[in-house]
Amino acid sequence: MKLKAKLTVLLGVVMAIGAAISALAVYLIVDGRLQSQSEQAITAFAAAALLLLLAWATARLAAKRTLRNVRECMNLAKELRAGHLNARIAIDARDEIGELASGLNAMAGSLEEERHSVAGTEHRYREIFENAMEGIFQVTEDGILLNANRALARLLGCSSPAEIIGRRGEDRWADPSRMAAFNEEMRARGSVSGYEVEFVRQDGTHRFGRLHATAARDAAGNLGIIQGYLVDTTDERRANEAREQAREAARLLAEARLQALRYQIDPHFLFNTLNSVDALARQAPEQIPALIRELARYLRFSLDIQDTRFVPLRLELEALESYLNIERVRFGANLEVNVECAPAMAGRVVPALSLQPLVENAIKHGMKSGTLPLRVRISAARYGEDLVLEVANTGRWAPPDPAPRARVGLDNLRKRLDILYPGRHALDIGDGDGWVRVTLTLPAGEEDETA
Repeated sequence: MKLKAKLTVLLGVVMAIGAAISALAVYLIVDGRLQSQSEQAITAFAAAALLLLLAWATARLAAKRTLRNVRECMNLAKELRAGHLNARIAIDARDEIGELASGLNAMAGSLEEERHSVAGTEHRYREIFENAMEGIFQVTEDGILLNANRALARLLGCSSPAEIIGRRGEDRWADPSRMAAFNEEMRARGSVSGYEVEFVRQDGTHRFGRLHATAARDAAGNLGIIQGYLVDTTDERRANEAREQAREAARLLAEARLQALRYQIDPHFLFNTLNSVDALARQAPEQIPALIRELARYLRFSLDIQDTRFVPLRLELEALESYLNIERVRFGANLEVNVECAPAMAGRVVPALSLQPLVENAIKHGMKSGTLPLRVRISAARYGEDLVLEVANTGRWAPPDPAPRARVGLDNLRKRLDILYPGRHALDIGDGDGWVRVTLTLPAGEEDETA
């Protein structure tokens, strides 16, 4: 039986019993069995007290099981958030809470499968990294080697990577000017392919090779860690095999990182939403069914795209509408949202779940820094070859909370964008005129023909 139907039945029972008690009191008074006014007043007071006691007991009985089931769901969300993806709950209710519990169990199972897949992918990447015939490396912009495989150590005439990790690489370049030119090209383009180098081995002998490297940029446009590989061009056939292995290694590593980032999002969102369910169960239980329906809609979208990097902007906005409906239940008239998206933009593909963390951040900080009602404006437009998404809210910009949990949403989005669009995106934050604006600039990319 649905939660709303259960509440209706209980309310009917209370009203029926109350009517019977009232009728009995009236009968006693009219029949003359209660002679004095004091007897009549005592009888009326006793009937009213009995009605209040009955209503309180009925409400407590109705809410007790609902609150217990909601807490079970919240505990599961906490377990998932802590990384215990094998956790499950057993709730036999057939109402909306039961449906939510079933959905949470299904999501936990899906996340656990994804974690096993990520672990397997990372293991395969490590095998490729260690057994590759090319020299794979990670290096800082100023030339300090952070990581290397055995092949790179052999190319440089060392017995193990430990002999070269943590050292500056400029001593390995036969011509230091070539290193400076390499760094300039990396700063300008973010990647280098087929860069010819002459390097010096540990024993002083010179070899020739070809560098392939790439680096992501941070929000300010600065280069991050440079990663790539060095091919000894004295054996061109072996070099061709090494390039193919390196491409596969980079792809597998990107997929592993994306999967690891993706299964952080849903437990974080679920925990916040279930806090709202818990609050409504005490203050306005009649709003719980609507909230759970929107949550189920959002979870369905999340499960449908679990193996998808990109979605049409239309689907991203539909999922965002479910999220906003949940927030409207929480904040009521204190939240006003306006979405501006031209029909021509609906088919443009964007990273899945890219707008939700921006809107969540706008609502969270806007409620603290601005006057109510909070106004949020979401827009999408194309400028040349760029797709520009903007989330703006009334209020003032506040520095990010240093607590790691408080930065999950935006940090997660930045890391995913670095993987999906290395050096080809921008995430800008600014404020003025009483508004905070977060602007996400992406390549306009392809258009989904089904939109």
